[in-house]
Amino acid sequence: MSTVLVKIWVDPTGLKQPMRDALAEIEKIYPYIILTSTTEQTGKRLVNSKHYQGLAIDVRKVTGVGEEVFLTDLIECLRPTHGLPVFDVIEKTTHFHIEHDPKG
Repeated sequence: MSTVLVKIWVDPTGLKQPMRDALAEIEKIYPYIILTSTTEQTGKRLVNSKHYQGLAIDVRKVTGVGEEVFLTDLIECLRPTHGLPVFDVIEKTTHFHIEHDPKG
C-alpha cells in the first residue's frame, strides 16, 4: 500500500491531471514520498510559476537513498514510453521540483 505524505499547509486538490499522474508513478517506486509544495501561495515564487497553474510539485529528498539514485529513479519513472520528455525534474537543496513541461 502506498501513501503520499503531505505537509500540513500543502493542498494537493488543485493539481492538474498530469501532476496527479506523475505522483502516482512516483508512489510506485517511493511509496512514502513527502509532498512539500503544490499550488499554495508562498510569496517566494515567480508570478508565472507552474505551481500556481497546478502543474508543479515539490517532493522531499528521500533519506537513506543516494540523491543521485533518487534523481535517476524520478527521471526514469516519469519518462514517457516514446517521444520527448513531458516532465522536468530539478534538484534543489532540500527537495526535487517536478513540473509538467511538454516539449515541442
